[in-house]
Amino acid sequence: GGVPFEDEILTGESWGKMKPTVAPKQLPLMELDGVQVSQSVAMARWAAKKSSFEGKPLYPECPLAALRVDEMVDMVGEVFGPLIKSFGVPEGAEREAFRAASVAEGGDAFKWLTFIDELIGKNPSGFAVGDHLTLA
Repeated sequence: GGVPFEDEILTGESWGKMKPTVAPKQLPLMELDGVQVSQSVAMARWAAKKSSFEGKPLYPECPLAALRVDEMVDMVGEVFGPLIKSFGVPEGAEREAFRAASVAEGGDAFKWLTFIDELIGKNPSGFAVGDHLTLA
């Protein structure tokens, strides 16, 4: 996308020292002009708004197209909700069965995957939104 950045990989020790200074006490973390931002999807939207691919923006300026990108990004987030719950299930076969049930027909993630597939299928370009690569 052509946006310069510094990728700082933290060790457990360095994160332990930094954590008390971070508002939500979690990673990922991005700092812009001294302001900390901690939500990964917000970071992705910001980066997409500043980036392009093959001369086309990754985040549309058109409000309706931007709404469609946000819709798709939020639907993908809905897929992760049921899968994140799997981390509360013991590791091994039980966790894998929980995840498989989530993405199987009738599962919580399956519903969202079906919506995403239908929306992409309606777009003759083959892209999730519009006629070129976007954040969606």
